[in-house]
Amino acid sequence: MVPVDDKVEERARNTRRKTRALIRRDTIVARIRSVHALSKRVKAEPAILPNFLVSTSDLAAMWTSFVAEDESVLDCLIALDAVTEYSVDLQSQVCELITDIKIVLNKWSPTEAVNGQISSNGGVTALTLSVDGGVKSRLPEIPLSCFKGDFHEWPMFHDRFVALMDKHSQLSNSDKMYYLLDCLSGAAAEAVKGIPISSDHYELAVKVLNERFDKPRVVATALIEKLLNITPIQHESLSELTNFVATFGESVALLTSLNIPDLGSFILFSLASRALPIGVQKLFEVENSDSFPSFHVFTQFLKSRISVLENVTDSRKPTYSGKVHVNNLSSLARKSDKGGAVSFTVNKISGAPLDKCKCCNNQMHSLSACKKFMSEEEEDRISFARTNRLCFLCLSDKHWANRCRSKTKCTVCSRKHHVLLHSDAVDKTSGDIDSQLSVSIPCGSTSLVGEHNSPSIILGTALVHIRDKSGTLQTVRTLVDSASQVARIVKFNPVFWLNPYCDSRRGYCPPLRPISLDNHYNRG
Repeated sequence: MVPVDDKVEERARNTRRKTRALIRRDTIVARIRSVHALSKRVKAEPAILPNFLVSTSDLAAMWTSFVAEDESVLDCLIALDAVTEYSVDLQSQVCELITDIKIVLNKWSPTEAVNGQISSNGGVTALTLSVDGGVKSRLPEIPLSCFKGDFHEWPMFHDRFVALMDKHSQLSNSDKMYYLLDCLSGAAAEAVKGIPISSDHYELAVKVLNERFDKPRVVATALIEKLLNITPIQHESLSELTNFVATFGESVALLTSLNIPDLGSFILFSLASRALPIGVQKLFEVENSDSFPSFHVFTQFLKSRISVLENVTDSRKPTYSGKVHVNNLSSLARKSDKGGAVSFTVNKISGAPLDKCKCCNNQMHSLSACKKFMSEEEEDRISFARTNRLCFLCLSDKHWANRCRSKTKCTVCSRKHHVLLHSDAVDKTSGDIDSQLSVSIPCGSTSLVGEHNSPSIILGTALVHIRDKSGTLQTVRTLVDSASQVARIVKFNPVFWLNPYCDSRRGYCPPLRPISLDNHYNRG
């Protein structure tokens, strides 16, 4: 509980605050009434007009001070539990006095444009006077929107900001720059953070923002995508139909406001381009110079691409056949009639873009068709395949050779490896290049690549804890199934049989018997 003395002291403090606020508020009201009385005498006494004009120069400041003190009085009365003492009519009376003063001021100042407004924001009323050619006052209390970098919001923000700022000639470019930076956040603020704040850089900042975020093409494409992806209405209802019409109406209105030269043709272009690979779209954007491409221009580009593809060889399906020396790759083409054609493109999905070539980063051909890769020495090609962890059958980086579905073999030695990875040294030792892919694999995994001549293999094991008959945890070594078809277990003896005479309470348990595994190499 709060002590009684503290309550008394707090009440006394609030009483003093109320007294001070009342005195200041009454003083401001008296000044406003004095100016109002002076305005009533202007018509009968024209000589006092200069005094009246000077007294109205700080009318906005008087009104702001009055509102602040009136709020202080109300807070004190609430703290003292005496809200009934608050005069609810005083603020409206003072507002009427200021309105009368403005009428007289406009009447007796025909050469000056006097504008003013009284607005309420969050319970606090504010008066703003703007006198062109007279006394300079602050920016009108019109809310300025915030821009975070959304392309859709830029046109509205730009038009609104320019309309509010540029029409006030009394504001310098430096002031406008401060107001502009105060309205920016996120990506928009990042775009102009390097521009110094000065009157000379205001127009530069607006230009930078306009170049960065004025993207009508992006807005139009997003609106079309929004219409195409709209959720279908499952059941007829008032709310769903209303939302449907509102969404379409808003999007169509925005598309119309963008002034697209041929809206129908642009929509057809958007529908066609979204169905093509991203690589084709990039090539079109490189050649395109129109803000809103038409469907006719897009089809002409596609026809030119078709002509290009017809005039060049299909590098995605290289064929090599016949017994040749890999170092002399040019002889592959001359001796291709000695054997059947072999395709090295495995499991390519129709319509999917090709992966980039690992050797030259070119997306237009695969590694097996790369001229740079074919021109290297055989040792370098094999080393490149090992370093990049490529499949030795199809040169893919998506899987190992033991997971490859390709049935192709080397056309030189008929072994299971790609013809570009053929090595004479391996051929002489009757080995396979695939067997050279010995990599370090963590415990529990086994690399089973290619063929093995050894009648036995090494299987992975792991230590696990299991409970015996008495409930005691025992550490045993178990076999890890690697899901391989290279070996099969024909005889298996458990690591140990739980001894019924094992007594964990006495700390006695017979020793464990080791694993006994008989494995047969599966050559099938």
